[in-house]
Amino acid sequence: MKRKRLTELFPFLLPLRQKQRKFLFYLKMKFDKAIYSHTKEEGLLPHLIFETHSLLINPNTGYDIRYQYNKVHNLKLAVKTMDHILIRPGETFSFWHLARYADRKERYKDGLCLVHGEIQGVYGGGLCQLSNLLYWLFQHTPLTVVEHHNHAKHSFPVPESGVPSWVDATVSEGWLDLKVKNESNATFQLDFSFDEDNLYGCILADRPVPLPEEVSAL
Repeated sequence: MKRKRLTELFPFLLPLRQKQRKFLFYLKMKFDKAIYSHTKEEGLLPHLIFETHSLLINPNTGYDIRYQYNKVHNLKLAVKTMDHILIRPGETFSFWHLARYADRKERYKDGLCLVHGEIQGVYGGGLCQLSNLLYWLFQHTPLTVVEHHNHAKHSFPVPESGVPSWVDATVSEGWLDLKVKNESNATFQLDFSFDEDNLYGCILADRPVPLPEEVSAL
């Protein structure tokens, strides 16, 4: 029999555990000597490296559709923190370094999330759609993946989009991050937009950058 977590036996401890994990998570980041990307530039860099899109509403989850619309709300808050961000030489992009306070002015809503192997409505759920898209963009650059995690299992069917179904990058504040380091001499920039159906993302650079061999072979 699988041993239960302490927070499963005593659920009232979960908020305290989450606060502890987040505190240690960001404390470690503060002292890890990495230079984290934080500068934005309104104008776009001249060289488009790669662009893709991801369908916002997935009708095949089998769950209340309101969670899908809540997810879109959450995605828009998180995207604001990353839109037009520059990843300069020597800098590290961290999902949570940027998205940490995405809900400071406008609160997240409950979206679907995989928790202990079960799909639940969780505050801020659905952000993995953005981390998946980011990971696919990063795969088309020479950026070095510093931290990346796969989902324990796929939770429900993934609709057709510009991000292949096998591209997987989960994030969980206090536990799991998505980080890439720029060890090249080029500066990169992220750009995002939404329409009624899709989240669009692209990565640009200040100079031409060759496509990585493993991606060009796909």
